[in-house]
Amino acid sequence: MSGCTGRRVSETANRVKERNDHAEDHYGRLSHEAHAQVWPQLEAEFGDYAVRMNTIPKYVASTTLKETTWNTTLIEGDVVQEVARLKEQPGGDILKVGTGGTFSRTLLRHGLVDEYLFWLFPVIAGSGGRLYDGVLGLTYTPKRR
Repeated sequence: MSGCTGRRVSETANRVKERNDHAEDHYGRLSHEAHAQVWPQLEAEFGDYAVRMNTIPKYVASTTLKETTWNTTLIEGDVVQEVARLKEQPGGDILKVGTGGTFSRTLLRHGLVDEYLFWLFPVIAGSGGRLYDGVLGLTYTPKRR
């Protein structure tokens, strides 16, 4: 929800709610920190959906975090091996939240992503790694005017 406010948060949450058949969430550190600050405050507005977001098991891949909150397990060691192991467990789908950073590119590179569902918000970040560069053979080059 980072970067979304007001009506856009509600619209995004309602779309997620429609596809909310997953059994656990996976995060990189930045997405996890942003969501862990926001979702506990949204139970009055989003009811059962926010309660589920706050109680569903979560996993965060990070080399800098030492402890977690918000019903989250820290993935330590080989994230590829751990995510592959979690995918083999019985239950629903795993939702990977956020698309930037090393964790997303690692999952793509190792064939651990089955489907992507994108919500696009017209925000210019200005810097940072690109999700698909060097992974799928796709490169985005902005059109110069």
